Amino acid sequence: MQLPTDDGPLPPDWEPKKPVASPTARPEGWVDPPEPAGPPCACGAPVRAIYSAPVFWDGKPCLGTGVWEVHRACEDCIGREQEATAAQDVVGAARAHLKRVSGFLERAGIPPAYSHMTLETWRSPSPGASEAVSRAIAGQSVMFWGLPGVGKTHAATGILRQRIQDTAKPGLWVYAPDLMVEFRQHAKYAEKGAKLMDDLASVGTLVLDDLGAARATIYAVECLSSLLDRRLRAGRGGLSVTSDKSPNELAASLHERIASRLIGMCAVVKLEGPDGRMGGMLPLQS
Repeated sequence: MQLPTDDGPLPPDWEPKKPVASPTARPEGWVDPPEPAGPPCACGAPVRAIYSAPVFWDGKPCLGTGVWEVHRACEDCIGREQEATAAQDVVGAARAHLKRVSGFLERAGIPPAYSHMTLETWRSPSPGASEAVSRAIAGQSVMFWGLPGVGKTHAATGILRQRIQDTAKPGLWVYAPDLMVEFRQHAKYAEKGAKLMDDLASVGTLVLDDLGAARATIYAVECLSSLLDRRLRAGRGGLSVTSDKSPNELAASLHERIASRLIGMCAVVKLEGPDGRMGGMLPLQS
């Protein structure tokens, strides 16, 4: 109905329009329900009830509003239940972490004969050896070289184990002479060779054990150089190299580029001491 204008008199049946109430308005006569007297907690303490303020629509409270909610237990008991649940979550997360780490260790390729090689059982009198291991655990790259039996493989294997345990991420243990053979074999199978290279270049922690122990073809040396270059360009540390030869000797037996890359990527440490395989390992320090 339109309001009358000044052009004529008001119709005899005209009445002013009544305002329309908002559908969310609190209806007249609404009374909040009284707080219920619920049963006490199992411990005997009183149980709280929480009132949910009503939200109205078309004169009626919406579902779940305008009602009292009685807790099933007292605040202290609920708090203890929440603490127990949080503790169970921590235990569950720890178990999941251990399961994940165990799987990565099983697939890392560590030889069964080296199952005893951990950092807890490794020791070396060589200057800078412990510092290099600490840096490797933090994710930097290291190269251990020296005579047979001084603990190079032991250190690198222990680093790999520790890194997998700390990061819960995969790592790989590779015998370098076997890797050179694989590179040569994959020369005819580009797809397999590419996958092998991708795996070695992308893994977080990589051990190349006994580098330079066997002769390598030109193609295998090129593959090794490419592997080191890819890890270097990606800024990926976590490489542990062992060798009976110094970087200068590797430059002569493999290639100067290989030695240069290793020196640039790794903390190079010469390990010295008695031959552990001949029963000359140093006693563990207490």
